[in-house]
Amino acid sequence: SFIDESVEEAITDYGNSVLYSSARNEYMIVRMKRMLERTVWALTKQLSAGDFQPSAYEFRFANGKIDRIDTCEDGDKVYVKVLDYKTGSKAFDVVALYHGLQLQLMVYMDAAVKAEQKKHKEQEVIPAGVFYYRIQDPLVDKQEEASVEEALLKELKPDGMINLKDEVLHHLEHRTEGESLAVPVKFNKNGSLAKSSKAVPEEEFQIMMRHAARKVEETHQSILRGETKASPYRRGQETGCDYCKYRHVCGFDVKVPGYAYRDIGKMSKEEAIAAMQAASKGEE
Repeated sequence: SFIDESVEEAITDYGNSVLYSSARNEYMIVRMKRMLERTVWALTKQLSAGDFQPSAYEFRFANGKIDRIDTCEDGDKVYVKVLDYKTGSKAFDVVALYHGLQLQLMVYMDAAVKAEQKKHKEQEVIPAGVFYYRIQDPLVDKQEEASVEEALLKELKPDGMINLKDEVLHHLEHRTEGESLAVPVKFNKNGSLAKSSKAVPEEEFQIMMRHAARKVEETHQSILRGETKASPYRRGQETGCDYCKYRHVCGFDVKVPGYAYRDIGKMSKEEAIAAMQAASKGEE
């Protein structure tokens, strides 16, 4: 009921004449409602898999706005989780983080931890994990009726990175076998984490957080120095110009002498983390 009401209200603000102007647009309204219903269902299922509860929505801070902050209190510790909603197929990429191309989630976590520290001054505040939730309404093969729900939840599972400190993983996901339907981890038969799991030791998670903060500061300083050179990256077939709103007016053109992409070589996750650590030690 709330979803229907919210969508109808948004349509009214947008202009009824536009969205009800054709059968195609009317179907879009039905699809939006269905996608939102699927999203609320999936987010609820994911929360019920662990002990976290929403603490803040659309939390504003100096560098942006966090869609959702979840927390879990356990004695003298408060665990913090950050969730960002995306409409595309965004995935957390440690190599992109190293190159300063994907700082958002770690910057959000730093702000969320500081906000929770103000509220829980007598407790230790621990970053638990950062996640992208991709808003979509996936199609899955209809196998046995009992497995359709599980197949949907696998498709809608958030992507991100988990900090394996203390009881973080247990509070995020109670199950200890098979593939989690709530966080990006998979358990081996002996209960250990599969190699494909997106989870790292506390030291590595902290390295990523510090690196993101350092990259933001470097960017601030370059802006203050007046650096405006167009220097888009290229990573395989992907470039910084692909989805840039200003690509047609900035003047960057590889046909013009002096213009060239900033090529980024291939790295493994381990190499990227090692490079972040080395950069941190070099600065110290």
